[in-house]
Amino acid sequence: MENSGYTTDIEYTSDFYGDWSLSNLALQCALKGIQMPNIQNACELGFGQGVNLNVMAASSDVLWHGTDFLSAHADNAKRMAQACDNPVKIYNLSFEYFVQVDDLPNFDLIVLHGVFSWVSSENQGIIIDFITKHLSETGMVYISYNARPGSDVFKPAQYLMNQLRKEFSKNHSEPEIQIQQVTQFMQQFHQTTPGYLKAFPSIEKRVQGMQNKDPKYLIHEYFNADWNSFFFSEISQFFEPIGLKYLGQTRLTDELAVLNFSQAQQLFLEASKAAGALEQDLKDAMCNRQFRRDIWIKAPSPMNGEALQSWLETTAVMLATPYTAMDLKLTGAIGSATMDNERYKGLLDRLSDYQAHRLDELLQKLSLQTSQLMEMLGLLHCKGVIGLTSIQVPDDQGLNRCQRLNQEMVSKAVQNNRGCLIVLPKLGLCLNVDYWVSLYLHLYFSGEPLKQDPLECLYNYLQINSVTVLNNGQPLTEENDIRLFLEQTVRNIQATTVLEFFAKHQVIAG
Repeated sequence: MENSGYTTDIEYTSDFYGDWSLSNLALQCALKGIQMPNIQNACELGFGQGVNLNVMAASSDVLWHGTDFLSAHADNAKRMAQACDNPVKIYNLSFEYFVQVDDLPNFDLIVLHGVFSWVSSENQGIIIDFITKHLSETGMVYISYNARPGSDVFKPAQYLMNQLRKEFSKNHSEPEIQIQQVTQFMQQFHQTTPGYLKAFPSIEKRVQGMQNKDPKYLIHEYFNADWNSFFFSEISQFFEPIGLKYLGQTRLTDELAVLNFSQAQQLFLEASKAAGALEQDLKDAMCNRQFRRDIWIKAPSPMNGEALQSWLETTAVMLATPYTAMDLKLTGAIGSATMDNERYKGLLDRLSDYQAHRLDELLQKLSLQTSQLMEMLGLLHCKGVIGLTSIQVPDDQGLNRCQRLNQEMVSKAVQNNRGCLIVLPKLGLCLNVDYWVSLYLHLYFSGEPLKQDPLECLYNYLQINSVTVLNNGQPLTEENDIRLFLEQTVRNIQATTVLEFFAKHQVIAG
């Protein structure tokens, strides 16, 4: 069941995380007044299904490496890479053996998504040794982890859940069934109003939320032998001795005072003159933070005025989601806000043509200060609304890799009657689409005449492949009902402008 305490009997989910995309890392560096290091070689430790690994490799000229000791993960990552001829180096090794590989280069970026919380102290030491040995002189590290004090609150329930799983495994070998039984048992247990809920009331809501979570996510998130949480200062004690400096969190919403701290808390922090690790610990305690996504950098180079101007002239921004589907609500620890004022409206209207717009030109056209535009971009990137790109278009090889990767992911999604991720080549980001958009793209990639008669193409596919059409959970059996449903589906797809969006992003032809 376990390898060094880490669950290996079920695969992780197939998701994309934009926090360490080159688009976001470049933006976070600029927000902090630091020049983005030149990323030539990068490495992900514990890559899961390999989605980020392959998307990053396909959409850039960075040579990516990665390891994951779950064989099913490595096999899936290799299949994706082979499907699009991705020049990515994939290993199926534990950290202990990966650090011993002789021909690894120095890496300009090393990524650790969650794994530091899920491995033993011995493996944490191995990871630090790896970073010490292989991070380049100007390299960056992205690390996300369970944060204290927010995650500590759940530890009593996490321990009970692991004990329950051991008990249920005696009668059921299927991990998904075990997890379902655990969550159901915990719900029933909480109905008895156990005393620990009085001390930790947030546990009940968190367990209730598990009913809607993928068991694959739950088992990797909560059912490892090691489930560690850290104050920021504890992480800094790993990284500062090896020459790394803290840059910031990857989401501006996690740092924005108005969303996370009351007026009294802001005044207290200012009066306390707390700085560095202590300031981060106090802030995390104030908002009871459960998870952090941090960037650390070695030998940061300040971005002076000339460097900033050059960056503004050579960097462009595009919408990363269709204009009609934007989520503009910001949420923090103490409240929420909506990006609906005139400044945001003016910027988003400019971007609604789905073209790449140079940042220096936007400053002039919108009469904005650089600091204003940067904050707006930072918040919009948090919501997945925009992404940054070079003013140069992707080369033919990169574009071809992304298109083939999209074909692979769409084909797999349609076979399993679900939605999928679509790679946006110009941004190195992904857009999540539902089953019907996935099917539409699958037919497009297959050469079907969608422009002439999309409804007939969809209907023929469903009939040939004996796909049951559900409307509000109910199967449609009559041809007329199915055609009416498909007609509305096509109208919805066209109304969202997602096809125009994909054309401008070079996912499909214009």
